[in-house]
Amino acid sequence: MRRNDGFCDLSGKMAQGRTGVFARLLGASKDGAHGRFANCGTTPRRGCHYGPPAPHAQIRLRMSLDESYDAAAFALIHAITVFRMRPGFSGNSIRDDEIVLVIHMEKVMEKRTLGRTGLEVTVIGFGAMTIGGVFGPVDDGESNRALHAAIDAGMNFIDTSDAYGVGHSETVIGKFLNERSDRGDILIFTKGGNDMSTGSRNFTPEYIGGCLEGSLERLGMDAIDYYQLHNPNVDNMAAEDSYALLDKAKADGKIKHWGVSINTVEECYLAAEQDKPATMQMEYNVISQEAAPAFARAKEADVGVISRVPLKRGFLSGRIDEAFEFAEGDRRKGILSPENIRKFQAQLARTQEVAANLGISPAQAAIRFCVSNENVSCVIPGIRTPEQSVQNAACGESLPAEAVRRLQEV
Repeated sequence: MRRNDGFCDLSGKMAQGRTGVFARLLGASKDGAHGRFANCGTTPRRGCHYGPPAPHAQIRLRMSLDESYDAAAFALIHAITVFRMRPGFSGNSIRDDEIVLVIHMEKVMEKRTLGRTGLEVTVIGFGAMTIGGVFGPVDDGESNRALHAAIDAGMNFIDTSDAYGVGHSETVIGKFLNERSDRGDILIFTKGGNDMSTGSRNFTPEYIGGCLEGSLERLGMDAIDYYQLHNPNVDNMAAEDSYALLDKAKADGKIKHWGVSINTVEECYLAAEQDKPATMQMEYNVISQEAAPAFARAKEADVGVISRVPLKRGFLSGRIDEAFEFAEGDRRKGILSPENIRKFQAQLARTQEVAANLGISPAQAAIRFCVSNENVSCVIPGIRTPEQSVQNAACGESLPAEAVRRLQEV
């Protein structure tokens, strides 16, 4: 058996394939559909599908190219064993020379280091504000499917907050995590201190300590990978409100890293200069680019940067105009008022122009613009549906330099 950039059988004979970075274990079932066999392979990312030999029994292996040949061989042996144990097949019904190993190569999403946390994060992650009901009613079943689709498509982290639906987003994520065999590979980021139901913010140690404990319980976690103070202002940050508490929580093993999710450029510069928060989260998109110089300073200080709101609450997808009717409870009504929609038209038109020239959607162009900033560690578009998960996961490449320049001009 050998690895290559296409399809091969066990004898190493080349067949037709396509270049990429992933291999997927697949096979046709009797009705032509694919059925997943749980716990097949040696890593959680690997899965297998199987079916009757027609004309050969095809075992297709999904693995990343940095995995060892030994791991690939073990996965193959396991898959063949499972195949032979299928009901309706005798142990000798499939000969070894009838088993064809098919390696299907795909692209893997780029990862970047999240500042001095050292966490390796995919450039696109799951923004979970949407599944908390902040933008109107949500279907928890669809939210669950969206989460599964995002991780299956290559994302490795989810960003949420106790404020999203008064903990509802965290609860949905906690249930989802219990369903994943690759739970240990999924990074969870959450926040505390901003009560969106009342509009109040509180960064006292007593309040943040309670927020943290509540998040741990809802998520079903012993330790949160990355915890953020949710929208502290300059005064809160200058006073280092709850910084000592978060340091203690880290020492106690309740969180692994901490930082701030902030709203202004001044706060970004302060976060970079303080040498306390490991990472900052800030709005950054084609319309709101003013934080870009602060991001450069953050990178110099080894502070990670999470770019949020890359689609300006969906506006840069081109689907929201002045006549758009927001659902009851959708907080975007104020941000995307008719006045602001008129004000943002130039940026939308330029995004659509760039997208058309590249043969991609405006949403893809907008997300990839954020990815193109080398000072940005990762981007978190809000996701509501499985389709959005797949579409957003495909936005992990930088735009061509000329396209970036065009979008920076607006």
